[in-house]
Amino acid sequence: MGLDMWLNDKDGNEIMYWRKANQIRGWFVGHDIIQDDDDCVKRLVTLQDLKDLIEDCKKVLEDHSLAEELLPPTYGFFFGADEIDEYYFEDLQSTVDKLEPIVQAADEHSHFIYSDWW
Repeated sequence: MGLDMWLNDKDGNEIMYWRKANQIRGWFVGHDIIQDDDDCVKRLVTLQDLKDLIEDCKKVLEDHSLAEELLPPTYGFFFGADEIDEYYFEDLQSTVDKLEPIVQAADEHSHFIYSDWW
């Protein structure tokens, strides 16, 4: 049991999966894509949202001192660790690595669906 998050394309195909990457969920909350108390939600994510997420992940990867400002750990029941450690940064790098090709192949009409469960 724990925080599981998915990003699917408009056809329902999974393109990204995060496990206890609470800083990513916090980013979606902070950008008004989901509500803090949402559980098992499905929300529309735009191409621009993904570009912004990638940009913030890259900024933090380049300058770790920006972590608390741009992608702070989010606390919740079964949300995982709240430390900014090597696992935190691995989640950010994985997000960039997996989403960049998706964003590059998408067009301005592309949209995605975020969902989570814990």
